[in-house]
Amino acid sequence: MLRVPLLLVILLISFFSTVPTRAQMGGGGSRSVSGSVVTRAGTSPTVRITVESQNRSFNRTLLTDGAGSFTLSGVPVGTYYVTLEADGFLPQRETMEVPPGVGPHLVQFMMKVVPPRSVAAASKEAHVSLAALKAPPAAIKEFLAGERAMEARKWKDARERYEKALEAHPDFPHALRALALLDFLEGRPQAAIPRLRRAVEVDGSYFDGHLALAHILNATGAHDDASAAASKALGLRSDVWQAHYELGFAALATGKLEVTGESISKMQALGGDKIPETLLLRAGLNLKRQRVEEARTELQAFLRMAPDHQFAALAKQILADIENGSRKN
Repeated sequence: MLRVPLLLVILLISFFSTVPTRAQMGGGGSRSVSGSVVTRAGTSPTVRITVESQNRSFNRTLLTDGAGSFTLSGVPVGTYYVTLEADGFLPQRETMEVPPGVGPHLVQFMMKVVPPRSVAAASKEAHVSLAALKAPPAAIKEFLAGERAMEARKWKDARERYEKALEAHPDFPHALRALALLDFLEGRPQAAIPRLRRAVEVDGSYFDGHLALAHILNATGAHDDASAAASKALGLRSDVWQAHYELGFAALATGKLEVTGESISKMQALGGDKIPETLLLRAGLNLKRQRVEEARTELQAFLRMAPDHQFAALAKQILADIENGSRKN
């Protein structure tokens, strides 16, 4: 009989691995590209990213995750046009160079708000932390300098600037979150978690802080805590599919399948069939329920929708395991 629980373990372990492994980093003529999209306020909207080479031989489209991060594997060395699209922001086109080397190529882009907008409308849409408004000018100056350093891919300088922002104002949620995301991107999630806990302790209404915390807790296997963080995020914004995703994933890992099913329904209502992660979560739910054929169908649909998704290789491996298990039976 096919050992479905083992397949589910594989899915759960790998599903949230946004920090690339050495095997994923690639080398030679291609690399993985890992990064994030933020606003001047330090928030992370859901952004549709299109990466196209100058000669149009490479064209990929993906969405940022709940922490505003993204990873694209197998990107050949060269020059690319990157188009960023998000509700409430100006569509913009950036140029990106992917140089030769080993390891992920780290990038960050900054969205520009559509003018004219009221402060209230911008704050609501961008998930601005109210506590950040209390930061003194010196802290804000250092934080924005850190954002510019991130934009220029100067990671060490960005970290120093964020730390100076916190020296000027220890209760600066955006700076805490920015440092946490740097920690996570660099493969140190355990350093990121206390920063995010502090950010949401300072401002319990900081949606992006709760969402990023849920994301990283899920990535480290702390699914009960991740569920609590995702629930708090949903209490603030129920119209963001990534928050439902984090809750559904945590519920799947802890055997609360009804909650997972509800999360999938909410994701479908918010994004229809345009969210590849919905298919992956449904595949995990079907595996948990021993519905192997349904899981196979979901994974095949996922690969048709997002053949270049960062988890495409994982989906193919699970399909191969399902096929091998069927043959043995």
